[in-house]
Amino acid sequence: MRRLLLTLALLLVCGRVFAAIGAGDYNVNDAGSGTAISITKPTGVVSGDLLIVWIAVNNTATSIVDNNGSTPFTTIDMTNVSTVFVTYAGYRVAGSSEPASYAFTSNASAAWGITMVRYTGVDTSNPLDVASIRNFNTNPSFVSDCDSLTTVTNGAWVLCLAHVDSGAAAISSGPSGYTGRVIDPSSNRDTVIYDKEMATAGASGAAQVTWNEDDDTVGISIALRPADAGGGGATLKTVDGVSLASVKTIDGVAIGSVKTVDGMTTS
Repeated sequence: MRRLLLTLALLLVCGRVFAAIGAGDYNVNDAGSGTAISITKPTGVVSGDLLIVWIAVNNTATSIVDNNGSTPFTTIDMTNVSTVFVTYAGYRVAGSSEPASYAFTSNASAAWGITMVRYTGVDTSNPLDVASIRNFNTNPSFVSDCDSLTTVTNGAWVLCLAHVDSGAAAISSGPSGYTGRVIDPSSNRDTVIYDKEMATAGASGAAQVTWNEDDDTVGISIALRPADAGGGGATLKTVDGVSLASVKTIDGVAIGSVKTVDGMTTS
């Protein structure tokens, strides 16, 4: 009970309760040719969710354009490798009325694959905790490398977006410590997503997706910032009907003198 009360004291002093990031549903789509790329909205999308899209198009295409009207996706990374492939990673904060599907266009007819994942609890004003990192391997390789990045916010999630230049590859193994959010590659272009939570800010460490075929590969490292990391936050005002503002001491200890609770600082 004392620990609970001290934790409440910490909340009182800090004044905020932070939301945690979570992963929701996803969708995939692919085609053997064409310039029109589309994907159905993942199930359960509500206002404030963050949608991550990951697209790969075969070697005849060199660009991917957003066709989602006045609320386009924000580009995180676009890799254009002539005669190899083009990939696009982007995000969109869901509004109150989202379309049933999303559309993109490549500049040449080619095989393509697209993946979209819904994330909750992400900072909608500043979704990316730090800049993304790309690792492109032009030598035939069985591995997509997602390089280490250093998060700056506790509770950030690190994503590893991987692609191999093959329409028939399968995943041999995923990165250690990550959850395979989308690990069922398409029959045309393989676009997979892994993620993990970084409870404490710092270096995420290198991550690798290993394929059963060797070819040109790319890995994109992305960090999502949790909501309220910048200082918004819901304010805890009462517990069991008792105003926390009226609580001055706990077991004779003045709340103002509490500096840490279970290793968490109050300032």
